[in-house]
Parts: sequence; structure tokens; C-alpha cells
Amino acid sequence: MVAVPGTEGNEYEMGNLVYDYVTSIGMTAKKQMVEDNRFNVIATAQIGNGQGKTAHSSTPELRS
Repeated sequence: MVAVPGTEGNEYEMGNLVYDYVTSIGMTAKKQMVEDNRFNVIATAQIGNGQGKTAHSSTPELRS
């Protein structure tokens, strides 16, 4: 994540980084579009009895 410059203006790139990472470690993930250049990542890991745990990463809109 430190290789991606601050999130303002780079939300799409950061979202892809998070998505690629969680899917590379075996989590199921989906992108929830917020705007043309922003999306949330919703990831689920199958743990224990298979019920799964869900994690959510969002890129909040920065206001001036």
C-alpha cells in the first residue's frame, strides 16, 4: 500500500490493490461501485465451520 501515493485521486488504484491482495490470499471478494473511479471491496474468508467472516474496505470521498 505504501507504493500507492496518498488515496486522494488514487482511490481506484488503491481499491484494486486491496482487491488483488485479498483474492491472492484466498478470500472471496467483490467490488461494489460507488462512483466511476471509486469502489468498495467486500471480502469474505471461509474460517472454521465455513460460516465465513466479512471484511469491508471503502474509499471515502474526501471533501475540501
